[in-house]
Amino acid sequence: MKEAKVKQKEFGIKGKNCNNLNNNGNTIEIIKEVRNKIKEELSFLNEHFNYDLNQFYNDNLIYSLCFLVFFNYNELRNINPLEPVVINNFFIKNKKNLIKFNTPKIINLITAFELLGIGLSTHEFSENYFDLNLDNNSETKYTIELLFGDVFYSRAVLYFIKYENFLVFKEVLNSLFKVHDTRIMLHQKISKYYNDLLKNDKEKDETILEIVDEKIINLNALLKSCFLISLGESNFDFSLNNNIYLRLIENIVMLKTLNDILNKLQKARQQAQQMINIIKLKNDSINTDVLNDFSFYNFIKNKKESTILKINKDIELIKTPWLKDNFKNLVKLF
Repeated sequence: MKEAKVKQKEFGIKGKNCNNLNNNGNTIEIIKEVRNKIKEELSFLNEHFNYDLNQFYNDNLIYSLCFLVFFNYNELRNINPLEPVVINNFFIKNKKNLIKFNTPKIINLITAFELLGIGLSTHEFSENYFDLNLDNNSETKYTIELLFGDVFYSRAVLYFIKYENFLVFKEVLNSLFKVHDTRIMLHQKISKYYNDLLKNDKEKDETILEIVDEKIINLNALLKSCFLISLGESNFDFSLNNNIYLRLIENIVMLKTLNDILNKLQKARQQAQQMINIIKLKNDSINTDVLNDFSFYNFIKNKKESTILKINKDIELIKTPWLKDNFKNLVKLF
């Protein structure tokens, strides 16, 4: 149970519900349908393998909520999940925005995103920032988690095929490459940062800035793609001040990224303690000041707080009431 909570925390979700979609059981049918599909996938795998995959799943459906943020939930609440409908997804009062909402395809799309999200949660190597066990190198060993990550990726592809849009599929593939490249880069840089601290061999401030560069946001490139695809599907009215919404997307993705980094730093610090204990047993000298060094953690925490302020400021600039509510409720999840 403890491991499940850790996995959900690494996924960047606090366990809160989005009131507009999950209010006293009054969940819109689209979310119910996606949730049922995900649970069916998990149940099938859990029945055939002696492994609890539910630990990698968070019922908040973060990708679904990010995708639906540009849709008026009042228009979606009572629609049949099996039939396409026309909805008035207006962004300006008294200005209709009639769009065809192909419900079955949208459900397949966001189900695919959710399965990729679970795959990302399982499909990363066990993060060892120190050489605690050189015979069990997690960067080269194919673990059971990697196997299930591959399975979830494969299942997601089937749902993307049902969505029937190759350009979207290509965009998602590119974002996945960015996620994995950034994960490897971040792991290596955090590992070097703490190992150098143990050796008392690094200018800390310079190293932090090297790690948290402008490309770090690609850690959640898949989430950003989800937002951008939603803009197209919702027929977003770009006569509005679209800079607000592009900034919101960028900063929400960055907020998720900063949460992920904070979780990784906590894990690295715990492993530093283990490393120090091992070295002490060998009577070797080591710099134990690393356990009292919170400069990296505080840097990320401060950056997170400033990002939240930017998000809240932009949300207050939104003129469309339902859209403002959507973003307010969405940010509560991070």
